[in-house]
Amino acid sequence: ALTAPLGGNQALALMAVALLLVTAPQILLLLREALASPRTPASAEDSAAMRGSMLAFWGGGVVGPMTGHVGTIIVAAALGPVAAGAYFAADRIAKLLSIALIGVNQIVGPMIARSWRGGRKDEVRLLVLAGSAIAFVVAGIGFLAYWLLGRFALSLFDPTYVEAWGVLMILSAGQLVNTICGPNNFLLNMAGRERDYLAIMTVWGALALVGI
Repeated sequence: ALTAPLGGNQALALMAVALLLVTAPQILLLLREALASPRTPASAEDSAAMRGSMLAFWGGGVVGPMTGHVGTIIVAAALGPVAAGAYFAADRIAKLLSIALIGVNQIVGPMIARSWRGGRKDEVRLLVLAGSAIAFVVAGIGFLAYWLLGRFALSLFDPTYVEAWGVLMILSAGQLVNTICGPNNFLLNMAGRERDYLAIMTVWGALALVGI
């Protein structure tokens, strides 16, 4: 909708404002619901358990996205802004494959929670297996599309970025591994293994940055 040309800083500021406008109503709605809900004090045992798990839950949610974005900074520091631009484009395109997993998690996450709470572990196994398989198949189709059309997708950002096709395929292969792991993060967190999940994300995130 904007007709005036935007510089990099202006574009970033505009995106930040747009994100704030989108998320502010959600935050207000959550606050209203939280304040309107009746308060039931937790037991001392539950409070201690929540305090002990909180950092692991937050850490597990933060480490993955953080290491995913730091890769671009590493490339920029080592090879300069042009290479960082090509890497960023390849990274963004590759991450589209994870949309399949995100969509699957939105559906099977509550189902896994219900089955786990009910003690129906066979259902949990089936849901995790089905979620992993569906996400992997969809991402696999996208991977094949990138193999054939990846250079064209990169050229939409800049014609010189076609040289990053190999990088795109490596990152896309990583997304295939990500999708076939399926909703295991939900399973680990619900099974009281949030510290294990944080450790897995931290170690593999560090190895990924070294690889980059």
